[in-house]
Amino acid sequence: MPYDRNNQAFLSVAFAVLHIVLLLVVYAFVYTSALVVRQLVERGETHAVTFVVPFGIALLLPYAFWRFRRMFAANRRMGATSWSFAAAAAAIVILSVFSVRLAGV
Repeated sequence: MPYDRNNQAFLSVAFAVLHIVLLLVVYAFVYTSALVVRQLVERGETHAVTFVVPFGIALLLPYAFWRFRRMFAANRRMGATSWSFAAAAAAIVILSVFSVRLAGV
């Protein structure tokens, strides 16, 4: 069944592209949060340990996406896609709330 193999190959590539786009969006928020922390460290309002939150998310998200790729390969495509969106959304919310609360806005 060459049609099924073509579909599988297309879906795998599409899922990889989805992960790349989601990572780029989340890493934009990681970068923004890191800039907020850097500004506050330079002013002396916080310590450098505060960098743990944005960089922790930056390190944990690729691991989560790797797990979701394994789900996708096990033919649990819908679950893997929804978990990918959910993890990216949760990371964005955490980083946004973290930055706003840290800056005192």
